[in-house]
Amino acid sequence: MSPKKKSRSSSPSGGSTPASATGGAFRWLFNPALHLLLICLAGIAVYANTLHAPFVLDDISSITTNPLTRNFRIALNSRIVTYVSLALNYRLHGLDVTGYHLVNLSVHLANGMLVYAFLTLLQKTPVLAAPGASRSEQRLLSLCSALLFICHPIQTQAVTYIAQRATSLAALFYLSTHVLYLVARLSPSRRRGAALGTAAFGTALLAMGTKEISFTLPLTLLLVEFIFFTGSVRQRILPLAILFLPTLFVPLALVPTLGARGNLPELLSKITSLTTGISRGEYLLTQFRVVVTYLRLLVLPVGQNVDYDYPVARSLSPGVLASLALLVAMMGAAAYLLVRARRRREPGAALAAFGILWFFAALSIESTIIPLPDVIFEHRLYLPSIGLFSASVTGLLSLRHSLREKTPDLAHLVLPALALVLVVLAGTAAARNEVWGDEVKIWEDIVAKSPAKARAHGNLGNAYQSRGRFEDAVREYHEVIRLDPGDPGARVNLGTISYRRRNWAEAARWYRQAVDLEPGNAAAHYNLGKTLTEEGNLAEAERELREAIRFRPDYDPAHNSLGIVYFRMQRYPEALAEIRTAVRLNPGNTEAVKNVEALEQALRGTKP
Repeated sequence: MSPKKKSRSSSPSGGSTPASATGGAFRWLFNPALHLLLICLAGIAVYANTLHAPFVLDDISSITTNPLTRNFRIALNSRIVTYVSLALNYRLHGLDVTGYHLVNLSVHLANGMLVYAFLTLLQKTPVLAAPGASRSEQRLLSLCSALLFICHPIQTQAVTYIAQRATSLAALFYLSTHVLYLVARLSPSRRRGAALGTAAFGTALLAMGTKEISFTLPLTLLLVEFIFFTGSVRQRILPLAILFLPTLFVPLALVPTLGARGNLPELLSKITSLTTGISRGEYLLTQFRVVVTYLRLLVLPVGQNVDYDYPVARSLSPGVLASLALLVAMMGAAAYLLVRARRRREPGAALAAFGILWFFAALSIESTIIPLPDVIFEHRLYLPSIGLFSASVTGLLSLRHSLREKTPDLAHLVLPALALVLVVLAGTAAARNEVWGDEVKIWEDIVAKSPAKARAHGNLGNAYQSRGRFEDAVREYHEVIRLDPGDPGARVNLGTISYRRRNWAEAARWYRQAVDLEPGNAAAHYNLGKTLTEEGNLAEAERELREAIRFRPDYDPAHNSLGIVYFRMQRYPEALAEIRTAVRLNPGNTEAVKNVEALEQALRGTKP
C-alpha cells in the first residue's frame, strides 16, 4: 500500500480502526456526551478531598489580607480578571474556603472539556481530516488526552492552591480562544465565522487580563493555523493579526505597576527584569534544567514539592549542557515530524509535532529570559502539559496501529495499559491532595524536601503558631535566622509569640531587630507600636504606628491601634478619626467596628 493510499484510511493518530472493532453494540462508548461526563467524574473523584483545604502561601496576601479583594476595589493590573473572581468569591463566601475550591474545581473541569473539544476540532482541520479516518479513534485520542490533563498529579498545584486560579483561569480563556477560532475557521458561513472570531477576541482579552502567560496565545494560534490549515499566507494572517491586539493589554496594564509611563524602553526593561539577584542569562541557563525537571515530573510525578530549593545555574555546567541537548533534540524531533507529516501525509506526525511545539510555546514566558523570583513552580506546567499529553497519546495510538498489523496481541494491551496509567495517576493526584488538606502537613512536606530553604521553615513556623504549637514555631523561626540571618519576618514572628506570652520587653527586642533590618517593614512597626502601647510608652507607640501607616496607608489594624493610643492620650477626635479610617478600609474589622461604637458612646457622654 502506497503512503498516499495509506493516509486516506488512517486516523489523525496515525492508525485506523475497522468498523467492526468500534461499531455495533459498542458505538455508544464513543459518544462525546459520555466522554465529557467521564472527564467531569474523573476530575470530581480526584479533587473531592480538596474542598476544605486551607488558605496557604499566596492565598493569604491575595485573599485574606488583600483589601482589593475584600473591598472590591480592583485597579487596572495584568491580573484584573483573577482578582475580580477572587473578590466575587469573597463577597459570596467570605473566608469559607469551600466556595473558592468549588470555583477552582469547576474551572479545571471546564478546561478538561475544552481540551477534549480543542483536540476534536483539530482533527477536523484540512491537514488532519484524512478521508476514511476513524471517528472513534479520533474521539479516543481526545478523551485520553483530556483525562491525562484532568487526572495528572502535576495539576494539583494549579487547582488545589486557590491563588493559582490565575493559572487555571487563564488556561480557560486561552483554550476557549483556540476552540472559538477553530470553530470559526471551520465554519462555512462567513457571518457565523465573524461572530465566533469576535467572541475569540473577547476571550483572548480576558486571558490577557488573567495572567501574563496568555501573552503566548498568538504564538500557539499561529502554530494551529500554519500546521493544520492551508491557503495563501495573506488570507490566513489577517484574522490572526486581529487576535494579536489583546496582547497589548499586558504591557499597558503593567505601566502603572512598574511606573514607566511614556518610556517604552524602560517599560520593556522592567517587564523582562522582574526580580533581582538572577541575571537573564543565569535564569535561562537554570531553565534548561528546570524544563527537564518538568519533563521528569510529567513522566514520573514523584517527589512533588510546592516550594523547590532549586540551584541557580551560573555557567554551562555538564548538567546544563545535557539538559540543553535534550531540549534541542525534542525541538529537532518536532521539526522532523512536521517534515514527515508534509511529505508522507501522516496526520499523527503533525499532531505530535504540534504538541511538542505547544509545550515550549506555552512555557516560554516563565522559562526563558524573564527572571521570576522563583525559578520553578509546578503550576507553570498546567497549560504547557496539554501539548505533551496529546503528543504522547498520539504516539501510543500510532504504536497500537503498528502493533495491530504485526503482533495483534500486544496491540490489544495498549489501551488497558493506558487506562491503568490513568487510574494510577488519578490515585496519586488524590493522595497529593491529601497533603494540601492540612496546613501543617503541607509545610512539613516542603521542609522535608527543601530543608535548606528559609522560607519553608518560616511558613512551617507560621502553621505551628496558628495551631498553638509555640515551641515548635520558635524552633522553626530560629532555623530561619540561622539559614538567613538578614530575615526580618522570623524576628517579627518571634516577637509575636513573646507578645502572646505577655513578655513585652522580649517582644519589643525582636520587633526592633526586624525594623533595623528592614526599616520599611510595616508589620514590624505595627507590632512594635502595639507592644509599646502595652508597656505604656504611648509617645513611642504613636511614632511606630505612624511609621506603619506611612509605609502602608491601607493597613487597617495600624489605624485601629493608633486610635487606641490616641484614646489613651485623651485625644478623642483623633482617636475616632483613625478608628473610622480602619472601618472604612476594612468593614470586616470587627474590633475596629466595636471600638467606633464604644468611642462614639463615650463622646456622647454615655457609658461605653
